[in-house]
Amino acid sequence: MHVVVTYRRGELDCYLNGRRTDKQSKVEGDFRNWDAQHLLFGDEWTSERNWAGALESVAIYNRCLDSTEVERNAREYARIREMRRSK
Repeated sequence: MHVVVTYRRGELDCYLNGRRTDKQSKVEGDFRNWDAQHLLFGDEWTSERNWAGALESVAIYNRCLDSTEVERNAREYARIREMRRSK
């Protein structure tokens, strides 16, 4: 699955495989009062739970992606996965 979550002031958009699945327009806030934390994917920092999943190609942007870019990235990633399967 290709999952994207984008945020800009007041807007949160969620995409799955290039298609928007949710749009929230009343999201407020920023990170100014957050303390430094570890960025984790999958398991917890303490590793107390056995997470048996897999992640690949994680990308973090310093800007909000628009729907055209999300769709293009999803198509490109699907093409890469298909090429991998055909080998």
